[in-house]
Amino acid sequence: MQNSFYQMLEERKRSQEICEIEKIKAIEAAKACVRLEERRIRQQMKEIEEERRRNQGEDLVFGENGELQLVTTNLSFTAEPRQVTNMMSPKLTILKHEKDEDEKIFQVDFRIAERNLKIFLEPNEIGSGNYLLKKFASVGVIFYLKTARAKLVATRILCVLQQIFTEEEILPDDVGWIKSIDGKWRYVEEGDLTWERVKKLAKK
Repeated sequence: MQNSFYQMLEERKRSQEICEIEKIKAIEAAKACVRLEERRIRQQMKEIEEERRRNQGEDLVFGENGELQLVTTNLSFTAEPRQVTNMMSPKLTILKHEKDEDEKIFQVDFRIAERNLKIFLEPNEIGSGNYLLKKFASVGVIFYLKTARAKLVATRILCVLQQIFTEEEILPDDVGWIKSIDGKWRYVEEGDLTWERVKKLAKK
């Protein structure tokens, strides 16, 4: 009778131990499921964020006062425009050689504070960020960006200007009397823009 009692206690103890083991296993399995679900959610959020970043872009816009600003698009919130340079109200004029209108130089007029300034650019060089930054810097233009991004923004500015702010002007070779296309004569003085002068100013 006593042996049966002890056997019953042993069996109960083993049963309790088995229950505890099963409970621990169940808890560990539940934790593993939770960890797996957390990893799945993190991966999903990572993929969503990567897709959002891929779809992000930047628009170059002109502010009310002529400021050049970058605006990040496709954000989950409204981004504030960021001024990217101290150059204001840029305008592009295409200067053509009177003797060969296929020859061109780009003139970019703008202002910094109260000063009206301009630079002259070789059309076949405007895809070079180094060239553009050097030419802009020569008259005091500053970009509020790291160099690599400033190069990209400078080339984008020229692309935008070609689309929206383009004028044309024909230049004579040198000073002196010249006959215009309409047959009229006019005198080009020292200091006036001539083809030879702008060619020199557009050099690297």
